[in-house]
Amino acid sequence: MKIVILGPKNSIHLCRWANSLYDFGHEVYVISCHKGIGELNPNIKGYDLLFNPPLGYFFNYIQLKKLIKKISPDILHVHYASGYGLLGAFSKFSPQFLSVWGSDVNSFPYKNLFNKMIIIHNLKCADFICATSKSLAESVIKLNKDFANKIEIIPFGIDIHKFKKIKRKKIDQMFTIGTVKSLEKIYGIDILIDGFNEFLKKINRMQNKKSTFKLKIIGSGSLNNSLKKKCKKLKLESEIEFIEKVNHRQVPGMLNSIDIYVAMSREESFGVSVLEASACEIPVIVSEVGGLPEVVVNNKTGFIIKNEDAKSLADKIYHLYCSSKLRIEMGANGRSFVKSNYKWEDSVKKLHTLYYKAVR
Repeated sequence: MKIVILGPKNSIHLCRWANSLYDFGHEVYVISCHKGIGELNPNIKGYDLLFNPPLGYFFNYIQLKKLIKKISPDILHVHYASGYGLLGAFSKFSPQFLSVWGSDVNSFPYKNLFNKMIIIHNLKCADFICATSKSLAESVIKLNKDFANKIEIIPFGIDIHKFKKIKRKKIDQMFTIGTVKSLEKIYGIDILIDGFNEFLKKINRMQNKKSTFKLKIIGSGSLNNSLKKKCKKLKLESEIEFIEKVNHRQVPGMLNSIDIYVAMSREESFGVSVLEASACEIPVIVSEVGGLPEVVVNNKTGFIIKNEDAKSLADKIYHLYCSSKLRIEMGANGRSFVKSNYKWEDSVKKLHTLYYKAVR
């Protein structure tokens, strides 16, 4: 089957879909306004559209239609309902799949009426809509209840062969809390820092400081400087380590260097990094927003707490710190949960089956 994927080819997530579909035996092409190839298999043919975003989402439609005519695909799969969704709608190709990613249906439509009209139009033009979580599917249906008839939930699965527990040596009784997130407001890194600070205060009050503590914040973003200033103000420079965004291949090793994974997001469409941590047998603590509650079994694979609640975060970190048995149990439960519900191979097979349903 010939499949054209339209979306940002510098995205690791899009590359994973393209590579896996190629490995499944499909003939895959990637068309993009974004330069760079990310981690795209060199055997996959990539096409760069002439105009860059955002104007490219309007002006590249003639070139896109010519490329589609030249390739003559069986399926067009568009990623992102906003810019690329508009290009997909312009192409008028069918069958057309449209994957929503999060902000394209959670925040973009509500900035103004024009944005909302564009998103609804793009979603109407698609034959199938794919969402990674129930929460994201609900965001789509909120825009138009008729979309419920053509939406499919296909999680972004986890490669359990790469994301697994790695035996490591404990260094000087170091106990580490960590997160892998962009340093942006929606991901609540400031809440994590406050929660870590409260945890250290609690440790000192309990006179239970048998370890040294570290908070690892892995990622980059616009709040890098302000978050570092916050750490300085709290006198936590020596306890909090900022690590620049790393290559995705390095993430399993990074995750295996921490004892508890935390995601205190204010907005989250799914929770890939949380599942990656669970696959590595790390207990997790997440905020009760978006798709995060779907990827954590509360009190079994980790804890789900109220958003913006630094005190509850501190309490849960302390609870896990005090019980290595609980950490081991939750970690093992987390990996079992991922294997049962979020294996990457299962997600690809589900999409593959849907493709064949579309061309019958």
